[in-house]
Amino acid sequence: MDLQGLTPRDANYEGEEYHSCVLRPELMVIYQKTKNIEFAQERMKVFTEKLEKERAPLPEAPKEDADEESKRKYMEERNKIINEENR
Repeated sequence: MDLQGLTPRDANYEGEEYHSCVLRPELMVIYQKTKNIEFAQERMKVFTEKLEKERAPLPEAPKEDADEESKRKYMEERNKIINEENR
């Protein structure tokens, strides 16, 4: 990273042997804040995707006079969705 051309040297460091004199504290704070924002945005993306999955509608319940096979399939689908949400 060539910061010498982008930022002025820190006046607290004199001489050529101080290579870190261009890493000014305010630049480090800005860099860390930027990284924190990027990290939070990535985490929010994962959280939002999980939230969208949780909001997925459950399958429509069968009518009371439906056959046992329809009721069984409904319960399997419903349990599958609920189990995925709890992961």
